[in-house]
Amino acid sequence: MSCVLSFFLFIPVFVLAVAESKAKANVDRGIKSCEAIEEELSVARIGGVINLKSRMGKEQKIAMEMALEDISGSTCAKLDLHLKDSQANPARAAASAIDLIRSKQVEVLVGTLTLQEAALVPETYSKFPFVSLTSAAISLELNPFQSTTFFQMANDVVFQTQCIAAIVGYFQWRKVTAIHEHNNGFSSYMGSGIITLLSDSLRSVNSEIENHKAFPSLSSVSNPQTAIEEELKLLKSKSNRVFIVLQFSYESALLLFKKAKQMGMMEKGYVWIISDEIASLLDSTDAAVKLNMQGVLGIKTSFEDSRKAFGHFRNRFRRFYGSKYPEEEEHSSPSIFALRAYDAICAISQALRNLQENFTPKDLSETLLLINFRGLSGKIRFKNGTLSQSPTFQIINC
Repeated sequence: MSCVLSFFLFIPVFVLAVAESKAKANVDRGIKSCEAIEEELSVARIGGVINLKSRMGKEQKIAMEMALEDISGSTCAKLDLHLKDSQANPARAAASAIDLIRSKQVEVLVGTLTLQEAALVPETYSKFPFVSLTSAAISLELNPFQSTTFFQMANDVVFQTQCIAAIVGYFQWRKVTAIHEHNNGFSSYMGSGIITLLSDSLRSVNSEIENHKAFPSLSSVSNPQTAIEEELKLLKSKSNRVFIVLQFSYESALLLFKKAKQMGMMEKGYVWIISDEIASLLDSTDAAVKLNMQGVLGIKTSFEDSRKAFGHFRNRFRRFYGSKYPEEEEHSSPSIFALRAYDAICAISQALRNLQENFTPKDLSETLLLINFRGLSGKIRFKNGTLSQSPTFQIINC
C-alpha cells in the first residue's frame, strides 16, 4: 500500500464504409445468434439493494445497468436486475433483501448492506451469496459475523486508517477527534471497530484519539441541519482542533462542512481530514460545495484512469447519468464506487457462466471465491471477504 501524496480522400472513406459494413454484419449475426438460442437461455436473477437517492447509489445503479447491457451484448447472457431502494435505512435494506430472495427468487444479492445488516437476513447469513458495495470493508478474519458467502467490493478499512495516521504523523498532531456517522452501516460493531482500528494506527505515529463523536444520520432526524449544528457546538467547545471524518455519507458530509464553515470551524487553526467515502465523490461537487471544504485534507482510492477501457466507460457513463439525472449532468464523472459496481456485476456474470444448471447458492459462493480478473477498478479477487489487491491512495487538498 502506498499513501501518495491521417493521400486521397476516397481511400479512407472507402475503408470506413467497408469497416462499418463488416461491423454491422457482425452485429446482425450476433443478434440473430442470440435470438436463435433465446429460448434455451435461462434468466439469472440478481437482487440489488442500494440508496437510490444518494450520489453513490445513483452512480452504482447506472454502472450496474451498463454492465448488464455490455454482458448481454457480448455473451447473450440473460441477467435480470431487480433493484430496491434502501433509503439509507438498515432495517428497510434488510427487509428489501428478504423480499428479493423470497418473492423475486433472486440467486445473488448485490448492494450496500454491511455484513451486520446482511446477517439480519436468514438466507444470507447461512448460505446466500451477497456482493457488498459499501465504501469500505473489514476483513472477515477479524469480524465476529464471519461468512464465506459475503464478498466486499472494497479494501479492508485498515488501509484507510493507516493512511490517515501517516498524515497525522507527518504533521505531528498528537491528539485528534474522530467523527463517524451513526447508522450508516458502521454503527454498533463497525462504529466502535473503526475507531479502534484508527486508534491502533495512530498509536504507531505517537498520536491518540482524544475525543470521538457519532453524528446522527440524515434519515434519523427531523431537522438534520439543527442536529449537525448541535453536534458541532459540542466539538467546538473542546480544545482539540484536528478532526478526522470517518465513514460519513457524502450527503451528510456536505451538510457537515456547510455548517462548520458557518460556525467558523473551517478557519485557521482547524484541521479536517476526510476518508475515501467522501473524497472519492468530490469530483461530482460544484464550486460552492468545494468552497465550504477549502483546506480539507483527504484520501481517495486511485485507479487507472488512463486506460482506453476506462475512457470508453467514462464517456458512456456521463451520457447515461446525464440522461437519467439531468440536474446533475454537469457533474457526471464516475467514481471508484461506480467502477466497482460495474465490476461486481461482471464478477457475478463470470461466476454464473462457470456453473451448471440447477446450481445452489453455495455453488455460486464457492465460484465467486475463485473469481480473478482485471476490472475497471483494478484486480478483482477476494481474500478474507475483501478485495485482495492493496489499494493506492491519493492525498487531496480541497
